[in-house]
Amino acid sequence: MKYYKTALSGILLLGLVFPVVAYAYLDPGTGSYILGIIIALFAGVAVAFRVVLRKIIIFLGSIFSKAAQTKKKDDGINGNA
Repeated sequence: MKYYKTALSGILLLGLVFPVVAYAYLDPGTGSYILGIIIALFAGVAVAFRVVLRKIIIFLGSIFSKAAQTKKKDDGINGNA
């Protein structure tokens, strides 16, 4: 599997370094389409980051709130005894 990724990366890199002339027509709508894809990509990454960050905050909050509740219970038991 590692060899496959290395070979694919090498082929893509060679394609970028030594481009072949395509003689293709790109109409004005193509630029708008590509720009839309790039904007959607950034928006998707931002939303995914926000969701993951929120889950991490909720997880850490639950850990620390349990620790605080346990400490309060311990203090209450030790204070009454």
